[in-house]
Parts: sequence; C-alpha cells; structure tokens
Amino acid sequence: MDDWVVELRGVTRQFITRQFGTVKAVDQMDLSIRRGEFFSLLGPSGCGKTTTLRLIAGFEEPDHGQVYINGEDVSVLPPFKRKVNTVFQRYALFPHLDVFENIAFGLRRSGTPDAIIEKKVSESLELVRLNNMEHRHVQSLSGGQQQRVALARALVNEPEVLLLDEPMAALDQKLRREMQFELKRIQKTTGITFILVTHDQEEALTMSDSVAVLNTGHVEQLGTPRDIYDQPSSRFVAEFMGTANFLPVHISRVSNGRTTVKLSNLEFLVPSRHGLNEGSAAEISIRPERLRLTHEADPSGNSMPGLVTDAVFMGACTRFTVEVDGQRQLTAEHQNLAHTAYPDFVPGDKVWVNWGHSSATLLPSSAVSS
Repeated sequence: MDDWVVELRGVTRQFITRQFGTVKAVDQMDLSIRRGEFFSLLGPSGCGKTTTLRLIAGFEEPDHGQVYINGEDVSVLPPFKRKVNTVFQRYALFPHLDVFENIAFGLRRSGTPDAIIEKKVSESLELVRLNNMEHRHVQSLSGGQQQRVALARALVNEPEVLLLDEPMAALDQKLRREMQFELKRIQKTTGITFILVTHDQEEALTMSDSVAVLNTGHVEQLGTPRDIYDQPSSRFVAEFMGTANFLPVHISRVSNGRTTVKLSNLEFLVPSRHGLNEGSAAEISIRPERLRLTHEADPSGNSMPGLVTDAVFMGACTRFTVEVDGQRQLTAEHQNLAHTAYPDFVPGDKVWVNWGHSSATLLPSSAVSS
C-alpha cells in the first residue's frame, strides 16, 4: 500500500473577482503525494499551483473537499497546527536578526531549551553548508546564502512536509542551477517530503521524483519527469514540457500495440494509445532531439521528405527548421559532437526527416482534445 503523506480529495477553491466573477483556482482536484519524495507542482501562471500549495500549508481553506496530512483531515486547521513549513519566494527572513537567530526563531517560540537550539541550529547550518556563518547578518548574505538560511529555518523544526513556493525565482541562472542540485541533495539527506511550486520545466525535470502538470485548476498529468516528457497525455502537456512538433494524422490500422497513421500519401508507425481507434483523427507529437536529418530515407523507421529553411548554431546543438508536406514546419536538433557524422545541412538542402517507431506520441486531435 502506498504511504501517502499528503492527499487532496475532491478539493475546490474558488475566488470572486470583479473582472471575471467566480473563478475556480482549484477545481475538484484529487492528488496524492508519497512520503519522502521530491514532488513538483508545475504549470503556467493561473493554473492553480500556488493555491494548491496554500491549501496544503493552511493559508487557504477548501470550499469543497478535504486535505489530509498523514491521514488526518487538516482542511480547517491553521498553519501552525500542521507539521508543514514553507519557504517563500522572498524568503521572509528577519533583517534585524543574524543567521543563528533567524534559524532558531521557531524553536525559541516553542520554548525549546537553549542547549537543544544550539545543537539543532548547528546541524541545520551544516546541512545547508553555511558552517561558521551563524553570526552574519542576513542582509550581508548573497541571494543564494539567504535561500539556504530560509531552508535551514524551515528544516530545523523537522516538518513532515516542506513547501517551496518558487524559491529560486529571484536567483540568476547559474546560481539557480547550483541550487537545484543542492535542494535535491538536502531532500535526499533529510528524507523529508519536498513539494515545489514552479513554472520552470527544467527545475521540475531536474529535481523531482514525481511531477503534477496543472492546467486550469486540475491535474492534467501526473508521473515521473521522464514519463511526462516522453509520453505526454495531451497537447497541452507536450507543449508546456518543452519544444514539440505536431503532425495531424488519420488512424488507418491498429495492431499489436502499434498504430499505422497516414499523412497525405505517407504512412507512419507509432505506439498505440487507448481510445484512439481505426478511422479516428489524431496527431503525433515528436521532440526535436528525436528527429534525424539525412540525405536518404531510413527504412528502419519513419521518414518524410523536407526542405531545410533555417539552421541555427546553439552551442551544444544545431537547430534546424524543415518544411514538410508543402506547408508544415518541423524543428530538429542535432547534437554538436566531434564524433557525430551528421551532415552540415544549410537552408535550401533537401533532406529526409527520420524518427524511430517509438519516438512519437499519439494524441487525440487538438480539434477535439481538451
């Protein structure tokens, strides 16, 4: 049996606005999060991810449904009665206190003896790699160091769940990437369940054990980062999780887990999808790195002719734009590796666009999909 630490059961949270009237930020959401995992709530602005986090923290109460932590219904409990701590985007550190006292604040409020405070703060400083900085004022710290103090302050109270509300949004790109690995290290070291709110796909893919992609207040797809990236459940997920190519097709045959689809006079073989049967309109989604450009068609997979219209060197890869089927454009990316024998295509070259039978995802036609 799965050990769920957080559960949302049929949770709805709505707000009344002057411009739009009643808006459901979270709409009958069902969500279960396992103990000890790094979980991300991912989606665009307005999808409901921050409201979901606030419902778990206790800053919002559901209009309908229940929130459970460790099997206990906490839907109407205030934040201080939940074994949950939150790290905010702005960190919310106390500028008049030094690092030690910022971290010790919650422990002092709860009446923890000084000797235990000293021990726990020291352990937290070591965990976030801020040893020997306990007497520094937080205003003298860098953004990354302030984030570590905020993490230490939240973790020192040993919560069941740590909530992270876009904590790296204010950091530059290099520091953000460093902190992604640091957060993952800290989560694995402590074993505490981390729930991250982010709109950054790279953050979610890099750090998470599980990801929930949210759209208009509901979970569009829940799974591992690899599953969500490689096997999106909808066009929304495919587009939100990075660059994707789409081709409208018609299903002509389904057999033994493989589906034959047609585009104009071309046939392609792709993995089958439940609910998409012979005669259905559909589309296929293919990531740019799964496409290979060659001078000849590849008989071992799917191929279609095309014309290179653009080639952009991007350092690690070269991105090609290829016109296919007389009107549509596909994006292909080739890694720039010294040992790779890919031809150096230029605009105007006629090519074949190739991909493996298992490299595309079959989706409902966007004309009818949600």
